[in-house]
Amino acid sequence: MVVHSKSRMRKLIAVTWLVPLVLASPYLYCRSYTFTIHSRFGVASRQICADRFDDFGHFRRGFFLLLFVVVYLVPMILIGVTCVRIAVTLHRPSATHANAAPIAQQREKNKRKVINSLIATGSSSQSN
Repeated sequence: MVVHSKSRMRKLIAVTWLVPLVLASPYLYCRSYTFTIHSRFGVASRQICADRFDDFGHFRRGFFLLLFVVVYLVPMILIGVTCVRIAVTLHRPSATHANAAPIAQQREKNKRKVINSLIATGSSSQSN
C-alpha cells in the first residue's frame, strides 16, 4: 500500500499543472492576420491566429506525435494496466471460513460484477 504524503501530493498536483502548460506552450508562438471577406452586402473582417510550427522544419510532426503519446497512449496504457491489475486481484480466491459461506458467495458475486464492468468499460473504450 502506498502512503501519500503532503509533499508527494503537492508534487503530483504541480506535475498535473506543468505538463499541460508545457504541452500548450508552442501555441504561444503564433502569428495573427486579418481575414477579410468582401461582398455586395459589405465587408467582414476577423482577426485569425495561426500556429507557426512550419517555421521549425519537422516540428509539427514531432509535436503532434508527442501529444499523441503523452495525451492518448500513456493514459490508455495506464488505464489498461490498472484494469488488468484490478481484475487479477479480484480473480484471486479469497480465504473464507466455514461459517461465512453466504458472505463469501456475495463477495464472489460482487467480484464478478466488477470484472464484468471492467471488461465492458475496456471494450467500449476500444470501440470509440
